[in-house]
Amino acid sequence: MGILSKIAKTTGVVTVGGATFTAVYYPELRKNPDQLFHAMMRGARCGTAGMLMALDYLRAKEITSETHLTASKRMYECFRINGGPYIKLG
Repeated sequence: MGILSKIAKTTGVVTVGGATFTAVYYPELRKNPDQLFHAMMRGARCGTAGMLMALDYLRAKEITSETHLTASKRMYECFRINGGPYIKLG
């Protein structure tokens, strides 16, 4: 099984598990499914950015400042789109 297949399966399990956990333990989100959807989208953006950053490092023959710059741009864009607390975290 290839690494991309493993990453895709893991991402799917984490997404479904995270959505289930969030819906069960935060009843206010069950009352407003739109908020749950937005929370899931923010989590998916972070997961996708993290996966792409990991692939950047795995594909690099040599880790250079350019590799770090590419990864930091991915993180910045994810945090910028997610807004609020993510910007403070970044």
